[in-house]
Amino acid sequence: MLYKLTAKTGKRLRERNQIALGAYIHWSYVSGLVFGKRFKLKSPVCSTEDIFRLTSQVLNNVGLKNKVAMLAAGVFNLGLPSNQLGLFKQKQDHQLIEAVDNINSRYGDQLIYRGTMWKTQKYANDRIGFRKLDGLDY
Repeated sequence: MLYKLTAKTGKRLRERNQIALGAYIHWSYVSGLVFGKRFKLKSPVCSTEDIFRLTSQVLNNVGLKNKVAMLAAGVFNLGLPSNQLGLFKQKQDHQLIEAVDNINSRYGDQLIYRGTMWKTQKYANDRIGFRKLDGLDY
């Protein structure tokens, strides 16, 4: 489920040609206890893999104790990407992400997705159509 949430976040960032310098993860247990963590990032992210890696590390370190009722993940401190290439980043990673985004945009969301999202189509649907108000793109 966390991967699906971060996939949606990453896709929205890339659609808007933005990067994030902060990420967060929040969860609540069925008992009502709420936990979360916000953290600033040393380098900007926009890929699903990076956002997932960062947020899942938090959950792995904490270790969920009980049944989870709500899970949320997202990013903050948004900005525009620079054209400066990272020293160790592979250009092919960006090209692959862009190709998958283009296919999914053209032929339907989640036509191509990672196996970790298998059978999650009915979960984590958009509840508020921020981008779907009267046909306007906000």
